[in-house]
Amino acid sequence: MRRALTLAANNGVNEKDTITFSLSSNIIRGKNIILLSELPTISSNLMIDGTTQPGLGFGGVSAKIIIEPQNINSCKIGLKIWYADKVEVYGLLILNFMVTNPLQNPEFCDGISILASTNITIGALGKGNIISGNYYGIRCISNSKPFVTIGPIEYSYNIVIQSNILGDVPIGRSLQGNIYSIYLGAACNTTIGGDDLELGNNLLSIISSIFIADGNEDTKTNFTTIIKHNNLRVKFLAQLPPFISCTGIILQNDLQSKTNCIVANNTIDQGPGITVLGYKSKSHVFSNKINTILDSTSLTCIETILCDSLLIGGDGDSANIIRKAIVGVRVDSGKFVTIQQNNISCTSTGIAISRQRVPVPTIFLQDIQPNGIGTGTTVPFARLEIFNTRNCTNQIYNGEEFIDTVFADAQGEFKYKGDVNCNTSFTATTTQGTTSKFYVPYNFIIDTTQIIIQPSTCGKSNGKIFGLKIFEGVNWEWLDNAGNIVSTTDTSITVPAGTYFLRATLTSLGCVLTTSMYIIRDINPALNDANVNIKNSFDCKPNSGSITGIVLLH
Repeated sequence: MRRALTLAANNGVNEKDTITFSLSSNIIRGKNIILLSELPTISSNLMIDGTTQPGLGFGGVSAKIIIEPQNINSCKIGLKIWYADKVEVYGLLILNFMVTNPLQNPEFCDGISILASTNITIGALGKGNIISGNYYGIRCISNSKPFVTIGPIEYSYNIVIQSNILGDVPIGRSLQGNIYSIYLGAACNTTIGGDDLELGNNLLSIISSIFIADGNEDTKTNFTTIIKHNNLRVKFLAQLPPFISCTGIILQNDLQSKTNCIVANNTIDQGPGITVLGYKSKSHVFSNKINTILDSTSLTCIETILCDSLLIGGDGDSANIIRKAIVGVRVDSGKFVTIQQNNISCTSTGIAISRQRVPVPTIFLQDIQPNGIGTGTTVPFARLEIFNTRNCTNQIYNGEEFIDTVFADAQGEFKYKGDVNCNTSFTATTTQGTTSKFYVPYNFIIDTTQIIIQPSTCGKSNGKIFGLKIFEGVNWEWLDNAGNIVSTTDTSITVPAGTYFLRATLTSLGCVLTTSMYIIRDINPALNDANVNIKNSFDCKPNSGSITGIVLLH
């Protein structure tokens, strides 16, 4: 292998060189190349094709040639693609470029290292690689001293990674993924996976599956990052340092270049979801499935930060399917971020929005008629999407099944003639493309935003809960923590110390909703006289005595 790379480099770059294999070995179904030191840097216009090795491959991806170091100190990089153009890598198993205790001693090692190179292809249909047990499976660095942040950035362009396994090794080894599977800094026009399912990569990682920083000082050229049809898992480890967080896909465009991203048809389970940071050109996140297979929960399934003109979901099959998360979609500091027809369920918050740079529309449901027809107001000409939610808990948070779209008129008034019930959710999107969080009938039937709780005193029944607003026509009752009915006549109650909640029933909509538990505490006056100071009065100075230093605790 070493000699073949040297001959290819000496042959120049005008003609394409191909390294093929025909190794004799007793290793079953594969051949093993043990490195005592790093291989020569790969030259331009070169194909390395391990699929040419006679015999069967591993893992259904035709990888047949194993490349690994003799020990963890013999070499740190499997293949070095630096300052090269037109390089193809197929049919290799690149394993074990790692250090002892990598999480405590992160001396980084790369299965494949890329620097300032163009037109790099790693894997293809029927010619994938297996890359596992490395600190970085595939890494693109921004300068020749990757741990030095100063100096010029050297970009790589047109990297394609397809049909590879970056995870479990099907050769009886105990290797289980890379620490970081794909980590590309200063990479522009990158494709990971492809339009066909067979072009996707299968990734199992300890910390991060895909990270791409694709910013570029070039503000005139349009670049695109594509991540499609990949299967991602993050393997949680209890010994991860507290400053390290696990990630599924992170796309970062720090330099505000004209770069857009397409993230589609990926399956992400047993770990975090998708984060898109800093994209200012039109980008699209659609048809992804997050937490739909394994019994796992994410903090946030899709998160956008400082993005403009981003579409999450879309019509028909473009919807993302999101399950089991604290937050389904989080939009932070966004501008014209559209969230359309996604299937979101079993999340504490379906859509969370914060620090927006443009106004976010609001929805006010004004009336729900006995036949289920709902009318309300929002911003003029907004597009309203209606969803049905089959709850994972006894509370309503988000929209699982898209039902219909209606539009507000010039005054912002809308009417939905379908069946509105307690499982109905709404979103509104402005004509510029900014989507609201979910609005649900819970907000309309019971309004708890102005609730006030006053404690009782001295064991008396003078504690109070008041300030709730309840939709006309709702039957309701106050109950204590044991389920005993306390009141059915007033939205305000005066009661002794204890725990209480309100249960409301709207028969026409099939709703039975409960508020949170409200705790009334009892307060008894208490004095602290440890620092009391008594000053006596004098006969010649009436009213000159005083008592100070007594503190009323409550």
